[in-house]
Amino acid sequence: MLFKKNMGTHLSIDETSLSQGELYTIVTNKAAKGKKGSLVAIIRGVKSENVIFVLSQLPENKRKMVQKWTKSQTQGAEILFEDYPEIKMAYDVSLELTHIYNLKIKKKIALTKFAHWYNKVDRLNCKFFKSVVQTMQNNYRDIVNYFDNRSINASAESFNAKLKPLDLNS
Repeated sequence: MLFKKNMGTHLSIDETSLSQGELYTIVTNKAAKGKKGSLVAIIRGVKSENVIFVLSQLPENKRKMVQKWTKSQTQGAEILFEDYPEIKMAYDVSLELTHIYNLKIKKKIALTKFAHWYNKVDRLNCKFFKSVVQTMQNNYRDIVNYFDNRSINASAESFNAKLKPLDLNS
């Protein structure tokens, strides 16, 4: 179900089990603060292609109105970045990594882009990113498999996290 009139500039997305273990994806408008007009979409299942299909039925002008940061977040970031340029550089490098994952490219091209990204991180000399690079380099074969069919196991991980509190072994 899609409630086009409830679209806003800031949305939340989460999955939940509503009945008998059936998973649903819920998209809400943050501005409604959980009250009337909050629900933008409720989609059976959690597969990204199903969610994308439903949300693509929203008019393009509605989809384009969604912002990543609020005005106060933008202002706060500008102040932070001005006082701490190394945080701005780290933020930009993290966005570049996200950009690589958003590209529809082949594994070999992804590996090349990762190599360029690794070099940029090395020049930054940031300890946090060095551990990220090391992890990626140690697991690159598994990581680049994402570019085969652009899927991850996040839904399985999320489901597993929900099962852990049940402690089925007791």
